[in-house]
Amino acid sequence: APGKGSTFRLCFPLAEKPADPSLGKLHPSSTVVPRGHGEHVLVVEDETSVAEIARHFLTGLGYHATVCHSPEQALEELRLNASDYAAVLTDLSMPRMTGLDLIRRIHQQEPGLPCVLCTGFVVSAATENEATQLGVRDVVTKPYSRQDLAFALDRALYGGKPDDTKPLTSR
Repeated sequence: APGKGSTFRLCFPLAEKPADPSLGKLHPSSTVVPRGHGEHVLVVEDETSVAEIARHFLTGLGYHATVCHSPEQALEELRLNASDYAAVLTDLSMPRMTGLDLIRRIHQQEPGLPCVLCTGFVVSAATENEATQLGVRDVVTKPYSRQDLAFALDRALYGGKPDDTKPLTSR
């Protein structure tokens, strides 16, 4: 009721058997997760908890991460310290400026700076086309894993163009 609050009750069925403990673990025959070598990544994310997860993942992968909680803050940071950054990881949906608008402005300042776009939404063909035209190296869907982030940044920094046979969002 308005002004009185709400109560939600979530009911989940019990698992019939315990999860296999080997699931989610990399086996020796699996692809090795690429690691950074101290590269500085600018994370642009308006949600504090998501930004901290990204920072934690990046640090654990061998990158140095700086977080900006708004596109405007990120543009100012790049204006002052652009040469410090190897890549930008930005959210697509933010107040006042989308991630695509931010990337467009970043590339006006720093045309070659690799950018990776993150989104919690299904990306439309028009958005994907615009991202490709802007030179976005990869699109990572939230919630992303440490491994998703590792491969996206590795492609952005060292892999050149993504595999052209697949749309950006399928990786």
